Amino acid sequence: MAVTTLSQAIHDWWVSMRPGLGTDPAATLRSGLVSDLVVGDYLIGARSVITAIGASGGATVTRSITLQRRGELTYTVAWVNGATVWFTRV
Repeated sequence: MAVTTLSQAIHDWWVSMRPGLGTDPAATLRSGLVSDLVVGDYLIGARSVITAIGASGGATVTRSITLQRRGELTYTVAWVNGATVWFTRV
């Protein structure tokens, strides 16, 4: 699945409905798969920035992703590569 750009209106709604969401006003809201994510993307649902992404290849179905919320410690999750996520990217 290719990364898809979503409307600015949806981005603005998320920012208004989720205090502390903290997305950059210059960022573009996108939809894509976990396998499309890169370091620096801001995940809307997790309200966290991606700081590291583990390797994925071959028969690996999940990917290790290290996230950090603003002012918090980092944490690592294992996420299915084919899962759809909303994120912002500058």
